[in-house]
Amino acid sequence: MSIEVEVGTKAIVTVPASTANLGPGYDTLGMALSLYDTVEVEVTASGLTVEIFGEGAEDLPRDGSHLVVKAIRSALSAADATVPGLRVVSHNTIPQLARPGLFRFRRSGRR
Repeated sequence: MSIEVEVGTKAIVTVPASTANLGPGYDTLGMALSLYDTVEVEVTASGLTVEIFGEGAEDLPRDGSHLVVKAIRSALSAADATVPGLRVVSHNTIPQLARPGLFRFRRSGRR
């Protein structure tokens, strides 16, 4: 039995950037940086809207191929939940693919 998430349900997630490779620690050491991306998600009556502000706004997709949308859909599927529509607003301050460590952050934390 699938769970339908109520229209108007909202979530805001803020994720810090981090370094991934600090010398001999490789991926076992890291530290938070003072850069953050924030994603706001709202369940809507229908459709998909993706708004992007800041870093990568000119280049990132605004459809179902956006990594945040894919992650949301994957989580909903795992929870056996459905939504009639989504509005996703991404406020990016972390440079896109600036360093391999930041790319790993984006894949695990947001995109």
